[in-house]
Amino acid sequence: LSGLGARSKAEAVARTCAIGTQLVIDAMKATDARRLIVTSSESMTTFPSPGRPNPPKHDPGEGFVIRYIVGPVARGYFLHEHYKDLGVMEDTVRDSGMDWTIVRPARLTDKPAKGRYRTEVDRKPKGGYRIARADLAHYMLGIVPATDTIGQSITINY
Repeated sequence: LSGLGARSKAEAVARTCAIGTQLVIDAMKATDARRLIVTSSESMTTFPSPGRPNPPKHDPGEGFVIRYIVGPVARGYFLHEHYKDLGVMEDTVRDSGMDWTIVRPARLTDKPAKGRYRTEVDRKPKGGYRIARADLAHYMLGIVPATDTIGQSITINY
């Protein structure tokens, strides 16, 4: 399980997630480990990467505010470098040959776990915009043995 994330623009520019994940993959290959579950961001459903240059323009789970106001500002200005780092990281995971799952949480909170959440493959669950770190961890631990999530990018929110 990997929860790597850049905490600053400088860390994102340095490709903390992409480089760190490649190091994890290298270590896994050296020890014959196969199962890899990483965290990314729900915004990656529509953000391009070198290996995925033409993602969908819109995510069907996005509401008006996220699609036309908050999302474009965040993706285009505030978090652009973070998303570029995550894009390269996701490409690295997809090309790794591991039994991988990419988990794309909504905005993370430090609130207590609710014990319930919604997931969708390759898109955002409609209407949600946050998830507690505790629920994200619960979900990730729960899918470790799950073969039906291998090779999937799964978005999670409330």
